[in-house]
Amino acid sequence: MGIFKHTLSTFLKLPKRVFNHHSSHSSIFPREDKGHKVVSDVLKKQRQSRKIYLWGGLVLMLVAFCIFIVGYMMRPSAVQQAEQAYQAARNARHLEDGDATIAYATKAIKLDPTRYDAYNLRAECYMIKRKLNSARADIQAALRLEPNEPGFIYSTMAQIESLDGNAEGFYLYVEKAIQHHVSIWEYLDEPGINEHRNETRFKNLINNYAPGKLEEQDSLQSK
Repeated sequence: MGIFKHTLSTFLKLPKRVFNHHSSHSSIFPREDKGHKVVSDVLKKQRQSRKIYLWGGLVLMLVAFCIFIVGYMMRPSAVQQAEQAYQAARNARHLEDGDATIAYATKAIKLDPTRYDAYNLRAECYMIKRKLNSARADIQAALRLEPNEPGFIYSTMAQIESLDGNAEGFYLYVEKAIQHHVSIWEYLDEPGINEHRNETRFKNLINNYAPGKLEEQDSLQSK
């Protein structure tokens, strides 16, 4: 009987022990939840960091693109670059640097094929170098591009014909140049013109259009 009571008492106390056992371990779960929360926070911060990097990269790309567009829009146009090249050619011509003049004039023509003045300038340099075929091709191109104000083009053509030994061609284009308001008498020292300054035909031609100008120019040069 005593054994029976002891067994029954133990049996009745078992659920309480089991309950207490589970209760003693219940403190573990909050710790596990806290660990999950820490991991979750870390992952969340990582996702936020990735978003920041992504948006930062996109902003930088947008800024770079805007800078590129602004730079592209502000760059000189082909016409403006041609003008710059032509001015450089004129400066080189003033310094009597024929090779640089030809190079810059060629660049101007490539950028803007309508630059008759660049053709004319390059023709002058070819003429000085006695590359008369190249000079003639350039001056004819200049005349095609600017048929309305061809005065100085005719003057260059006269010089080319003179240096090529074509006296009739020289006088033809000299007269055309004078008719288009080019003061040939101011360029008596230029090659192709200087060779004719003392010729009677040349003097008569100048005096027909501008009486006394040759004497005036000679007087200025003698001072």
